[in-house]
Amino acid sequence: MNPASYIVLTVLIGIIALIITGMINDKKKGRTSCSHGCENCALHGKCQELKKMRELREKQISGS
Repeated sequence: MNPASYIVLTVLIGIIALIITGMINDKKKGRTSCSHGCENCALHGKCQELKKMRELREKQISGS
């Protein structure tokens, strides 16, 4: 490999690391990739129901 290949490889690894870090941070903050366009979603009408169930479960766990 020549020096240019190492530079390109290093830049690509850095970009991938930033993307993964951003995804992890978003997940920790409760953000999702959902754009709330439910008409085209595979979980059409279920996401709010799932969110309510998750919140209820969290309340039960923290209240116990």
